[in-house]
Amino acid sequence: MQLKTARAARWRDDFNGFYDQPETQAEAYLRRWCYGAKRSRLEPIKEFVRTVETHWDGIVAWQQSRLSNGLLEGTNSLIQSAKRRARGYRSKTKMITIIYLIAGKLPLPQIHTI
Repeated sequence: MQLKTARAARWRDDFNGFYDQPETQAEAYLRRWCYGAKRSRLEPIKEFVRTVETHWDGIVAWQQSRLSNGLLEGTNSLIQSAKRRARGYRSKTKMITIIYLIAGKLPLPQIHTI
């Protein structure tokens, strides 16, 4: 276990243990993990600890609520796609209509031919 890659893998696995912690113990677990990881002498791990500390409130809030922004990211992706499709339209109203059609997943009317 003296290889840096093996030590880094152990720190990663220990960090993933945060997700298994009960809500009452999660913040203390993360605090202990960060304290030890800062002293790991592995620069990528120390850099990750700085990132975790920067986003501390959001990480702890996720542990309590288990909510993510995945739905918002998916909707944003649909809107970006709609904006690409709407090129050539001359008004914002038309572009907004396209966004509603795509993001709202509205059924389009069927055209019947005889």
